Amino acid sequence: MDRRMLNNALRIIIKWWESKDRVTIYPWRSDSNVYRSIVTEVLLTRTRRDAVAEIYKAFFSAFPDPKSLSSASYDEILKVIKPLGLRKRVHYLKVLGKILSDSPPKTPADLGRLPGIGEYARGILSLKLFGEGGIPADRNIARVLWRFVRGEDPQQEKPEKDSWIKSVLKSLEGSLDPQERLKITYALMDLGYEICKPRRPLCYECPLKKKCRYVRRG
Repeated sequence: MDRRMLNNALRIIIKWWESKDRVTIYPWRSDSNVYRSIVTEVLLTRTRRDAVAEIYKAFFSAFPDPKSLSSASYDEILKVIKPLGLRKRVHYLKVLGKILSDSPPKTPADLGRLPGIGEYARGILSLKLFGEGGIPADRNIARVLWRFVRGEDPQQEKPEKDSWIKSVLKSLEGSLDPQERLKITYALMDLGYEICKPRRPLCYECPLKKKCRYVRRG
């Protein structure tokens, strides 16, 4: 693995990412409020981010704080999040409201006790809320790195859990501060979501097309 090649690629990706105001499109990314940040990660689970963006304002207008969420009825919550699907998340949201009202997390370790918060969400929240941890991996990030470095699609069902991906991300962190790690996480994620798609990737639009081994191999 060529460290210099990866660092150059990161600079290109960041430049591409900053050319479009994705923070405005996805407002939770610039919001460090503990309640809104944690609840938003539950809303994003197995859900398109664009769908969450469409209900984001309405949700937090209806439930502006943990107490209002925990005291809301099942039907009141479902009415707002119905476009997202996964009705079982209503239960998680009510429980989260109660926990965040009584005892909000004060350390990254506290995130582990929250329902509906998986490994990737804990990684994002650790960086965002506490300034701790490395670059977390989701499937989009794993696919981008796998294709760029190895020139092929990952064969694993969950490549984000592969030890090789974790080692690559560890090597990228270097001396980056938490905010830089968070920015790189979003940039890699967005590249995978918008360009380096699982099927029919838009390689001709990719900022890495001149350096990507996947493109070279056709």
